[in-house]
Amino acid sequence: MLLGGSFGCQVAVVAAARHPDRIAGLVLVGPTVDPAARSFVRQLLRWQQAQ
Repeated sequence: MLLGGSFGCQVAVVAAARHPDRIAGLVLVGPTVDPAARSFVRQLLRWQQAQ
């Protein structure tokens, strides 16, 4: 079971997609999705730029 909040939702979904046999379920709380940056890498780059 994975729990993701905000940006962590994206991380949890990617992990579940890559390892569906290891993830029993997801809890996504307040997912943040930018239509211009839907991939994990783009979200990560934007997060790093904001720091």
